[in-house]
Amino acid sequence: MLFFLIGALALLIMGTLIALFILYPSGVLESQQAKHISISADGIEYASPQTATLYATMNGSGESPAIAASSLAVTINEFNFTVLKYIGGNSSGITTQSYSLQKVYNKTEYQATESVLVSIPSIDNVSPVLSALSSVSNVYVNQVTAQLSGSQTAAMIKGALVLAVQNATAQAQAIAGNSTLIIDNISVYGNQIYPYAFAASAPAANGEQLYFNGRHGVKETVSVEFSYR
Repeated sequence: MLFFLIGALALLIMGTLIALFILYPSGVLESQQAKHISISADGIEYASPQTATLYATMNGSGESPAIAASSLAVTINEFNFTVLKYIGGNSSGITTQSYSLQKVYNKTEYQATESVLVSIPSIDNVSPVLSALSSVSNVYVNQVTAQLSGSQTAAMIKGALVLAVQNATAQAQAIAGNSTLIIDNISVYGNQIYPYAFAASAPAANGEQLYFNGRHGVKETVSVEFSYR
């Protein structure tokens, strides 16, 4: 899956660069007095994330390992039943991160614990999920993070690349004056995706602070080589 995503992003960037060469004049100046400029510039696109990931921990206890595991299984079933309706019934959206079964220190009981993450395809369902889980015993929500969807990321990478080239062109034009610029080459230094200006938050039942529904940014950095005369 990771290699597929990397390949898809590489094809997206390549396609965008081809479009940029078509959008802006390209070629080699015939004049021997042609001058060359190399400009590095950034382009940033912002958007509110459309998806979210919820991290939760569930516990079960009992006088024996079997009873503790059985108690946890009941909680897991109730958790899954509660969450599935908000993630389109897709059980693959619930992923186990860790599982443990051990004797409680200085006590005669055992405790089984499972940590999971839930991929929520619509950020609008975050609040309903939290509300529904508040009535499920032995479930502890640790964190909720907002995330860009795959389609958002692809569109934002393309938009950021266009903005980066436009910014580089504006800087080069300021140097070249009224001369016609020709793009000879565009190099991409990679993209950066980061949270930006979170604007809303909601307290979890266990006192942790959950952040979501803010804006994320995608930044592209390019180096553009120009010729002019």
